[in-house]
Amino acid sequence: MSSALKRNNLIFSLLSLKNLSHQARLKELEEEKRRLKKMYAEERLKSEVIQEAMQKSGKAILSAQDGANGQ
Repeated sequence: MSSALKRNNLIFSLLSLKNLSHQARLKELEEEKRRLKKMYAEERLKSEVIQEAMQKSGKAILSAQDGANGQ
């Protein structure tokens, strides 16, 4: 086997390993993105539920105050 062919095979092998490494990292990043999107959606839902509860409780307080004031 010629030295040029050996060098080309070595370069190809190194590039293949680097490609595998990049694919593994991409998979990790995609999983992290999925996890963060899920976490964001859960926190957004919690926020909406809290806001809705606060609005309802605020209306209930105002309604009770109006009733207590004879309105």
